[in-house]
Amino acid sequence: MKLKSKLKLVGLLVGFIALLASFFNLLGFFADKEKLHLAQLIRYSEGGIPRETPGFEKFLSDFPPPKNISPDSITYIVKDKIQTHDKFTMIGVVRYLANNKRTEPVTTFEEVDIWSKKTNYGWISLIITILCWTTVAVVDLIEIFGSKK
Repeated sequence: MKLKSKLKLVGLLVGFIALLASFFNLLGFFADKEKLHLAQLIRYSEGGIPRETPGFEKFLSDFPPPKNISPDSITYIVKDKIQTHDKFTMIGVVRYLANNKRTEPVTTFEEVDIWSKKTNYGWISLIITILCWTTVAVVDLIEIFGSKK
């Protein structure tokens, strides 16, 4: 088997793996379970969410408190909701409880949902797919322009 054929085969094979990874990423296989669980708690739980909750530190890192608040003083995630009479949340705002006082808002429920589902696997799959496509394209171009000689 020629080197060009081997390169093309490897490019196609790795590209297929990247496509599978993209598909599984869309299905949520690579989602961070702690982030998803914390997002559910933020949206649906009653009362504050204590700092010991799994995923809290990730949330605090990605949604830092207002400048005048020390991260060490934060004890809870608290939220404010505007709801209809049948408890449908129209809008939700997330704050921290620091020194027994509510902070300024740090994010919304919608941003928390996006944060909880975000992974790097989509970008990794895209980069691998581009590299594989480039490999196959280069081999094809060499074959096309090399055969005219």
